[in-house]
Amino acid sequence: MTGKFIVLEGPDGSGKSTQIQMLADFFKSKNIQFVLTKNPTNGGIGTILREYYLKNNTHHLADALLFAADRAEQVETIIKPSLGQGKLVISDRYYHSNLVYQSAQGLNFNWLKQINKNFPKPDLTIVLDIDPAAALKRIDSERTQKEKFETLEFLKKIQKKYLQLPKKLKENIIVLDGNRTKEEVHANVFREVNKLINP
Repeated sequence: MTGKFIVLEGPDGSGKSTQIQMLADFFKSKNIQFVLTKNPTNGGIGTILREYYLKNNTHHLADALLFAADRAEQVETIIKPSLGQGKLVISDRYYHSNLVYQSAQGLNFNWLKQINKNFPKPDLTIVLDIDPAAALKRIDSERTQKEKFETLEFLKKIQKKYLQLPKKLKENIIVLDGNRTKEEVHANVFREVNKLINP
């Protein structure tokens, strides 16, 4: 049996981590086997990204290539083996973030698609759409140091890019309202996930 691959996307402050934890709690209660992963990962390349590149205004091309390299390792060591074992794989971000964030920085969208084209497509991608000002308020309340992408102007750019994804990619991408309470958002997230795992 082949597992299912689910991705949650959206800007920082959209509630992805909260929704992933709520899904994980549900799967645990039902004894459903699942694996959680994220971009950037906890691997060597992902650590470089988190500890240096996400905190500094480096070359955007370097960002894009490092994210793709980190993802290549993630696919081979986590995603493919887990799916082959019939597990659900839930990823906090995937190549969609690469397409959105780096194209918002001026890189060519089609080139970004090209460097990510060999990675497996998710069975379901959920984008949590949130008002950029509300996202920034959440970010400010949760931590003292921001990453380089966490400004109101940039969050407005990536919101537009995320909303364009369903038209630009031939994938199962669902956009959900992330401005609601976490319980309301979870009900909508779970509805879409349930459609996938219990068709």
